[in-house]
Amino acid sequence: MSKLRALIVGGGIGGPVLAISLKRIGITPILFESIPDLDSTGVGGAGLMIAPNGLRVLASIGLDSVVSQNGYPHDKVVMRRDGGKIISQLTSAEKLLQTTGFVPTGAHRPTLHRTLLEAAITEGVDVRLGKTLVDLVDDESNGPVKAIFKDGSSEEGDFLVGCDGINSRTRVLLFGEQKPHYTNLASTIGITNASALSESFTMERTSVLMTCKWSMTLFVARSGTRLLLNQRILPTNFNYSNCNKKVGPKGRFGSYPVDRKGNLLWFASFNDPHPNTESWKRNDEESIRKEKNNTKDLLQEWKLPSILEIVENSSFLVKLGIFDRPPLKTWQKGRVTLLGDAAHPSSPHLGQGASMALEDAGILSRCLSRYPDDIPKAFATYERLRIPRTSAMVKAAEQTGVLMTLSNPVLIFLRDTMFRVMPPWMLLSSMQKAYGYRFDEVEV
Repeated sequence: MSKLRALIVGGGIGGPVLAISLKRIGITPILFESIPDLDSTGVGGAGLMIAPNGLRVLASIGLDSVVSQNGYPHDKVVMRRDGGKIISQLTSAEKLLQTTGFVPTGAHRPTLHRTLLEAAITEGVDVRLGKTLVDLVDDESNGPVKAIFKDGSSEEGDFLVGCDGINSRTRVLLFGEQKPHYTNLASTIGITNASALSESFTMERTSVLMTCKWSMTLFVARSGTRLLLNQRILPTNFNYSNCNKKVGPKGRFGSYPVDRKGNLLWFASFNDPHPNTESWKRNDEESIRKEKNNTKDLLQEWKLPSILEIVENSSFLVKLGIFDRPPLKTWQKGRVTLLGDAAHPSSPHLGQGASMALEDAGILSRCLSRYPDDIPKAFATYERLRIPRTSAMVKAAEQTGVLMTLSNPVLIFLRDTMFRVMPPWMLLSSMQKAYGYRFDEVEV
C-alpha cells in the first residue's frame, strides 16, 4: 500500500505537531498555513500557557524543549489575605513534576508558532505558506480529498484535518456557518517588558488564583483573597516572579511571564455589552493609547498601582471580544475532521486551549496509526475519545467566566469563603486531574 497523504489546514500550535507526529508513523503530511512567511508569525496572539498535559504531547516528539528553553515555568503557590497573611502554601511545581513529569509553562505565542513551523520543516514536512482554504471536495468514495485555496492552487490527499482555529473555514465547509455568541465579556491583552517597570513593582505582587478540575469549576476569588505563583528560574533582569490573577469588580486581571527576556503577558477581562472583534488585529498608536486609557479607567478602583503600571508600559496591545459557539456533536464528515479550536472553540478562562489542541494531535495520530486502512474508523475513534474531555473543559471555562464576574454580594461571599477554606491538597488534586491526562496511555 502506498503512503497515506494527509492535508493539514492550519499551522498554529496543533497543526505542526500533528504533521510531525504523522510523519513519524509513516504518513506523508502537507501542512498549509495562511501567513505569507515565517516573519509573519507575530501577527496573531501574544502569549499562552502550556500545561503538563500539553507538554507531554510535545515531549513524545522531542519538542518539549521548545517550550522549556523559550518559555517560563511556574512554581510556588502561596495564598494570602489582605495584609500579606499566608493562609496556605503549595510548591506546585515539585508536586506536579513528580505526578505528571512536567511544570505549567508560559510561552510567547509568536515565538512558539514560528519554532513549531521550523521544527516541522526540519522534520521534512512539506510546509506551504500563504495558503488560505476556500473550498474542499470529498465525495466520501475511494477518490482523494481535494483542498482548494484562495490563490487558485489545490492539493489532493487521502484525508484532511482542519486545524484552522476558532474561525475555521474547514468547520464552515463541513457543517455550515455557526453564528458566534458574544458572551458580554471582552479582554484587552498586552505584552510588557520588565525593564519598563519601576523597582517598586516587586513590592506589590498580589494575585488571585482560579483553577478547575477538567470536569467542573472548583474555585475563584476576588481581590480580598490573594495568591502568588512564583517562577522557578529567574533571569537576572526579571525581578518579579509571579503569575498573577486578580479578580475585582465585575472583571479580572491576569499576568505571567512568557519568556526569558522579561516579557510579561497580561490580560484584563470585563463585562462589555458592545460586541468586539473576535480576531487578532494590530492597532495603530492612537488606538493603543485610547485602549490603554480605557483599561486603566476600568482598573482604577482596584487600587493596585502595579497593574496600572503594567498596562501603561505595554509594547503590544489588542482588544478582543470573547465569543463561544454551540458544541458540535461530531467533528468528522467523510475523510475530513477537525482539531483544536476548529473542533471545540473555548473561552480563554482556563488557559487550556493550546494543551487541548496538543492532546487532540497526539490522540489523532495514535488513532491513525491504529487504523491506517480505515480513515472513518480512525476519525470516529478520535472523536469518541476526545469529545467528552474537550466538552467538559469548554464548559468549565464558560463557568469560570461567569464566576469571575459575579456582582451579587451573597454569591461573591460564598465563592470567596469556599476559596478560603479550600485545603492545599485539594488545590493540588484539582491541578493533577486537569494536568495528569496521559494521551499516550489512552486505549484507542
